[in-house]
This record gives sequence, C-alpha cells and structure tokens, in this order.
Amino acid sequence: MNQLNRKVRHWPRIAMVGYIDCSSTGAVQAITKEEVQSYNVIIFGFTDTNGDGMSLQNTISRIQGMESEGTLNLVSIGGAAFKPTKLSARDVAENLMRTVRQLNLDGVDLDIEDPHIEISYIEELAQHLRKACDAEGHLLTCAPILAGDNQKPTLNTPNGGPSWLPLYGAEVKLFDAINVQAYNSGSSFTYQDPVTGESVSEASPDIVCAGYTALQSRGDINPGTKIVMGIPCNAMSANQASNCWQPEIPAQQTAEQLVANVNYIVDGDYQINPEMFGGLMTWSITNDAYFSEPRGYFSQQVAAKVLPL
Repeated sequence: MNQLNRKVRHWPRIAMVGYIDCSSTGAVQAITKEEVQSYNVIIFGFTDTNGDGMSLQNTISRIQGMESEGTLNLVSIGGAAFKPTKLSARDVAENLMRTVRQLNLDGVDLDIEDPHIEISYIEELAQHLRKACDAEGHLLTCAPILAGDNQKPTLNTPNGGPSWLPLYGAEVKLFDAINVQAYNSGSSFTYQDPVTGESVSEASPDIVCAGYTALQSRGDINPGTKIVMGIPCNAMSANQASNCWQPEIPAQQTAEQLVANVNYIVDGDYQINPEMFGGLMTWSITNDAYFSEPRGYFSQQVAAKVLPL
C-alpha cells in the first residue's frame, strides 16, 4: 500500500460503540437512521475464519447509508458460534484483512467466545492482525468478558475460558480498544463503585464506573489501549443476574445512571482516572431496534446522550 495515501484511523475521544448482528435480518430492517447516528463506532458481526464478508455486505451497505460522517466500521469475528479452526492464525488474519479491504471497513474486532480456543492461538492471531492493521492504518479491538475480583480484575474468554492477560497486558500494544463485556459473568463478580464505595455486580448500572476503575488501576492493561465498558441494551440482551436492566427498576432510572456513570469517568470525578477510558459499548443495536420497549430506547436515552460527551 502506498504510505502517502494510507488513511490512519484513530479511536474517538469518547466512543459510543454498538454491535449489529447481521444474521438477525428482521431486526436489522427495523434499525432507523436516528438510531444509527447515535453511535460513532459500529461493529458488524459476525464473520468466520474464512473472512466471509459477502453475507454481511447488504447489511453493512444499508447501515453505512444512514451513518454520520466519520463513523468507524469494524467487522467482528467470533460470537457465540465461533469454533476452533484448522487454519493457521496467519491465514485467518489474512482472510480478515481481505474482508476489511473488500468492504472498505476500518478494522477488526475479536469477539471469541469459545473457551476451548487456546489463548496462544488468539495471541498469535492478534499479533498478525496488529502488524497488518498498523501497516494499513486500521484498528484492532477485542471483546473479552469481565472477570476476576475488585483487587485483581481480569478479562477472559466467556463461558469459563482463559484470561487474555498475555494479550492486553503485553508491553507492545496489541489492541486499540477493549470492548469489555460487563454482562453475563454472574452476580458473584463484584467491584467497588468509586462513587458510593459499595461493591456492585453487573446487575447494577454502576458497574460502568466500578469495572472501569478496577481495570484502569489494577487490571495490568497496556496504557495505550482504551477501555470501553460494555452493557446490554435491554433486559433481554443478557442474563438477568448480570444485566444492569433489572425489571423492578424503572428503565429511565437505569438509563440516567448509565449516562451519569460515563460522565463521572469523563470528568474525573470521585478520583477516577479517565486517561484510559474509551467509551461505552452495547450489545446490540439490532436488539434495541427490535426488542426494546419502546423500540430504540437505548439509542435514544443512553447512546445519544453519551455521544456528545
């Protein structure tokens, strides 16, 4: 690639990240322009180890036609259906980068959720992708799940998988941002909320501040990597025991708490260090557009209020 013509992408100061499940065709059709423009990073899932992008192309084209200028688009490999492969990590990386070029995207996201995939394989894949992304000006992110405890938080492959510390704790930065899944871990994982001093689980909107603070100060994450705290868009998008949208709490109260948490971090309130904060993420724009009541509630009441921060 001609280095003079290379476009170098940069992570936004504060990102509002939303995933789109391209396999949910009915929900994709329900997404509105207003909802799309509540995000400045949209991640399309999911491709496979062959880098199949053609099945995503129609959805990507439709969404890109509604985006605000400058919105970043990444393709995600994995999801709950991703399985081990006989392909080498180098071949998978090359397949993914081919898809990025073909679809004119801004980078790759690793959302690997099968606990049987060796961390050494994921590390090799990330190293090949980092090299390719650096050469072409693209971004590389990942989406492990929040685990560990308040004193030693970790980021792991979901479903009891290994810690990603060898990747996110490396001396050489591998990821531009980590989209932390702060949901589906269960109620036993708790972290101290810097605002109240109380221990909170993923069943509270305050997991945004609590999880970020633990990871930023004690998570051993490479300082060049941004931490993006991820939460579900509604009560049906994660297990109730570790979902910040609790049925007995009014949705408006939860939405306001989520936005307040982001504000606390951005403003550096309560001795929070905002240096590594990269924004808020949700699973997913598709679920919000189709299943939220009213439809698009998260985009309107949370995402649209985080975006301008």
